[in-house]
Amino acid sequence: MARRAGRGRRRRRRGRPGGPAVTARARSRAALLGVTALLVPAALVTPVALFATVPAAAADVPPVNPVTVPVDGHPANQGFLVFVEGDVELAADEAEGTLAAGGDLAFETSYNIGAGNPPANALTLPGESRPTFLYVDGGIRFPSEQSAVLRVLNGGYAHVGDTATYDAFDTDQNGATIDYRLAPEGTTAETFPRIEGTTRQPASSVPTTADPSVLDFASSFARYRSLSADLGTCPVTTVLHDAAGAPLPTPIAPGTAAYADVQPGVTNVLTVDAEDLDALDLLTFDGLPGPGSPLVVNVTGTTFDGSVPNLANLTNAHAPFVLWNFPDATTVHVTGADVLEGTIYAPRADLRWDVTQNVEGNVVAASFTHGVAIAAGPVPREIHGFPFSTTVSCLSTDAVEGDLTLVKQVVGGDADPGDWTLTASGPTTVSGTSGSDAVTGRPVPPGDYTLTESGGPDGYEAGDWTCTGAPVTDGAVTVADDDDVVCTIVNTALPDDSNGGGDGGGNGGGGGNGGGGSDVPTPDPGGTGTGNQGGDGGPGTGGGVDTAPVAGVEPGGGTGSLAATGADPLPLALLALGLLVTGGTTALVRHRVRSVTQQERDPATSRRT
Repeated sequence: MARRAGRGRRRRRRGRPGGPAVTARARSRAALLGVTALLVPAALVTPVALFATVPAAAADVPPVNPVTVPVDGHPANQGFLVFVEGDVELAADEAEGTLAAGGDLAFETSYNIGAGNPPANALTLPGESRPTFLYVDGGIRFPSEQSAVLRVLNGGYAHVGDTATYDAFDTDQNGATIDYRLAPEGTTAETFPRIEGTTRQPASSVPTTADPSVLDFASSFARYRSLSADLGTCPVTTVLHDAAGAPLPTPIAPGTAAYADVQPGVTNVLTVDAEDLDALDLLTFDGLPGPGSPLVVNVTGTTFDGSVPNLANLTNAHAPFVLWNFPDATTVHVTGADVLEGTIYAPRADLRWDVTQNVEGNVVAASFTHGVAIAAGPVPREIHGFPFSTTVSCLSTDAVEGDLTLVKQVVGGDADPGDWTLTASGPTTVSGTSGSDAVTGRPVPPGDYTLTESGGPDGYEAGDWTCTGAPVTDGAVTVADDDDVVCTIVNTALPDDSNGGGDGGGNGGGGGNGGGGSDVPTPDPGGTGTGNQGGDGGPGTGGGVDTAPVAGVEPGGGTGSLAATGADPLPLALLALGLLVTGGTTALVRHRVRSVTQQERDPATSRRT
C-alpha cells in the first residue's frame, strides 16, 4: 500500500492575509475615527474621499532592493520569484522560478514550477538538504480537469500547510519508492489531477512550514506596502514626451507612442496615471535601465484595468532593473500586453494577468491569478526568472540635510581621543578621528545612523553613545531634516592591577592606658595604611603605640583634657559647632515667642512701645 502523509490535520485558516493584529493603539485609533465620522457628513467619509483629499507625504528612500528588503534579518521574499500574500490561481503555463503563497494554491491547467535553470537563492528549510520551490501556507484546490498536473522541476521540494486538502505520497500503490506526489485527499499516488516532484522527498515532510522567524508573509507585506508607498512619492526624474521632446498632455489619447529618458547613474522615476498607461501603445526609452540606473515606473490610481504598452527597446537584459510599482492599487487587471520587462510590485493589489505574454521578473502581490482557464495561447504564458537585482533610492523634494558630529572623550590613562576611529553608517557614511573635519559638522541625509568605534589601545572601557539634537537608541541615532546632532562616546581607563593589593589597613589604635606624670611625651597615633584601593589588601603599615602607664598622663597618652586616641578631631569639632548654632537658634526663637506673647497680654504697653 502506498505510504501517505498528512490526512486529518486541518490547519486553522486565517482571515484575509496581511490583516494586522488589533492592538490597544489600533482600538484607540479606531475609536477616534468613529467619533470623527459622527462629525462629518457620511457622504464624505469614504476611503476614496480620504485618499483623494490627503496627498501622500514625500518620503526619503535610502538605497534598497524593494523585493529583497530585509525583514527580521532575512530577505522579505526569501528568494521566491513569485511571492504572494494570499491566494494564487494558476491557469497558464509555467514559472521559471519558485513560488510562495501565504494562502491557498489552485491550478486549473497543467503548470510547471522551477522550469529552466535551477533557481538561485531558493529557500532551504532548516534540517533539509534541498531547496523549496513550491511553498503554500494554506491548502491545495485541485482542478476539475482530470489530466492536469502541476510539476515541480529541477529537484525542488514542496511544502503545503493545510493537510486536510491533500494526501502526500513517496511510494506508489505497490510500495515502490517514487518522487513525491500530492493528490486530492482520500485518493492514491496514481490519481489525476495531482502535484508531482522530480526528487525523493519524504511524504511526512511535505506539511512542514517555516517558522515565522524564517518566513512571515504578514511582516514581509507590511514592509512591502510601506516601501511601495514611499517609492510612489519619489520625485519624478523623467516624463512622457513625444518624438520631438515635447511633454505629452494628459489625458493621453489612446494609441499614443511615447518616449521617456533614462539617465545614467541615478534612480530614474517615471510617474504615470493608470488610465494614461492603458492608453499608450508604444513606449521607447532614450537611454536604458541598468544596475546603476534603475527605472521605477509609478502607476497611480487605485485600479488598473487595461493593457501595458509594447516596450520597444527593452529586453530581458534590462528586466532586472525595472520596477513597475502600483503604490495605491488594490486591483491590477492586465488584459493585454506584449512581454512585460521588469518586476510587478503591487503589494496591496489583487493581480490578474490574463494576457498570453510573459512577465520577465518578480511578481509581488496581495493575490495573483496567472492566465485564464482556456486553451493555450499562441506563445507560452510564462514568468521568467529575471528577479529585480539592484537598489533604488530617492530623496524627497523637500529634504534638508542635517549636520552630524562625532566626538571621542578619554578619561584616565595616556591615550589620546585621536587613537580611535569613529563611524556613523546609514544613508551615507561618516568616519574619522575625533576633532577632524571628517567627523565634525558633516552634512548628512536624514535617516538612521549606526554609531561605532574602532582601534584604540587596550585597557579602556567604552561607555554608551550619547547624542544631543536627536534621539539615540542602542547606538543608533535618527537624524531628521535640519538637525544639528553631536554624538559622544567616552572611554575610561581600567584600573591597573599590577601595583599591588587593595585597601590599606585601617587606622592604628591608640596606645594603652597612661599612667601619671604629664612630662612624658604623647605617643604617636596609629598610622594609615598605604595599600592601593583595589581588592582586599593587607593591614596598613602603621600601628598603635602602646605605652606603659605613666603618672599624670591621661588615658591613651594624652597630656591635655582630650586623650590622643588616633581619631580625627574634625568631626567632633563640627558636631560641637553644630550644637552651638542649634542652641543659639533655639534661644532666639524662644525670645521672639516670649516677646509676641507679652505684646498680646498688654496691648497698651505694646502700643506705647
